[in-house]
This record gives sequence, C-alpha cells and structure tokens, in this order.
Amino acid sequence: MNTARFSGEIQAGSPPVEGEWSIERGRKDELTGSQVFFMNKTDFPYAVPANGSAHPRDARIALESWTARSVEGHIVAVTGSYYGFSLSHNPTGSTGSSVYSMDISLSQDPVESSPLFSEGGSFQISEEHIAEVRDFINSPIREGGTADGDVILPTSWEEENRARAVLFEYLRRGIDSYRVARVTWTRSWVSRDSIPQSILNNVGLIDSPAGNPPNLEGDGNWLLVGARSSSRADDRFYENEQVWESSGRVGWNTGLYT
Repeated sequence: MNTARFSGEIQAGSPPVEGEWSIERGRKDELTGSQVFFMNKTDFPYAVPANGSAHPRDARIALESWTARSVEGHIVAVTGSYYGFSLSHNPTGSTGSSVYSMDISLSQDPVESSPLFSEGGSFQISEEHIAEVRDFINSPIREGGTADGDVILPTSWEEENRARAVLFEYLRRGIDSYRVARVTWTRSWVSRDSIPQSILNNVGLIDSPAGNPPNLEGDGNWLLVGARSSSRADDRFYENEQVWESSGRVGWNTGLYT
C-alpha cells in the first residue's frame, strides 16, 4: 500500500482524512484489515484513533496497532492494523470456525506395552506377569542365582508362550522402553471471550478431542495437555487453542488422568 499519495492540505485541528483501506477474512473467520489516516503533524499522535476503536468501514474489526510516516509537507500518514472476526455461519454467536491441525512424533513407552507383548502379539502377557518379571529382575537374589551370577528363571516361565522369559531378557539387556508414534491434535479458533473455564478445568485429564481426530490403535485415548488464549485488539477478541496428545496402545492411565 502506498500511503504517500495525498494531495491537498490538512489544517491543524482538522479531523484525519481517510485514505486506502483493506479487509481480509481467514479460515477461522478472523478478519484483518488496514486503514490509512492522513493528518496534520501538529495533531499527531493525538488524532490517531484509540486501540480497540472500530474500523471506519466495518465495525466487526477493531484497531490493534498502527505505524506512522511523514509524507509531504506537514502531513503524517498513519496506517492502522485491525483485527476481529466474522460470523457468517452463525451471525448471533460469539465463536468463529475451528481449524484443526495434527503433528506426529515419536516418544517412549514401556517395552511391555509394545505390540509384541500386547493382545494379539507373539508374547501376549498379563499385568500380573509383568509385575512378576519386574519384581524378579529387581530382586538382589534371584531363584537359582545372585545378582552377579547366572540367572535361572522359574520353570513356569518356560511354559505357555514364554512371555515372561522373553520380557525378562529384554529388560536384562537394558531394553526398558520402545519408540511409539505420538499424535498431537490442536484446535484453533477466535472468539469474543477468553477460553472457557470448563476447558481449562479439563487440562491434564483424559478427554475426547473436538473435530475429527485420527483413530488410535488398541485401547489408545486422548489427554488434554494444554490450552491457550491470547487477547487481540485491546481485549475485544481472543485467539484460542486446545491441544490433545494421544496415548500408546494401552491408553492413558484412568486412575491418574480422570
């Protein structure tokens, strides 16, 4: 935008003269705009509209910031940046459209929760047997040997599918965890009010994400791990986010996260 195009004079004390303007709409129904004001240098910055004031051509957006430059003679051009949101889908509502995003990364889970030891795996193992193996490997003296000597496993461990014996070997070799895909699901939206308290109260708890998140394997579920709200345009509008994180195959622990 060329803010230097102005012809004529503006006397000191005269109202600002409006110049070029623009308004754009985004995916979350957010509106961004600009407006150029020309004024006499004597009246700058006192004649600049206050932050939070409405755009001259669209009251849905409010002044958030401005920049100024000297153009010709005694004239200053002020370019205001505006922010707000449109509710074309719901004119009487207070929340814009939600936009969703997904990130996938790797994290670590206990090795016994891997597909190898889960239902349908080659060495499916029960919670009771997992505890038995971990108690055994942490014992200073084991059946048939010592912590520094040869280890003789209980005879029963060689029965059935040998799951306890296999898990023991993994743990003895230091393989205590495995890498598993972790999905982060984020909802972003704009509203007239800050993020609701009901959402903040659920942070750190097992939750059902909004939108259409991907299906998870096994007994996987979602944990609401974060929420954010940032004010815009002199607290007239807010940009909000909710973030969920997927569990591994066995799900987040209901005893800890409900």
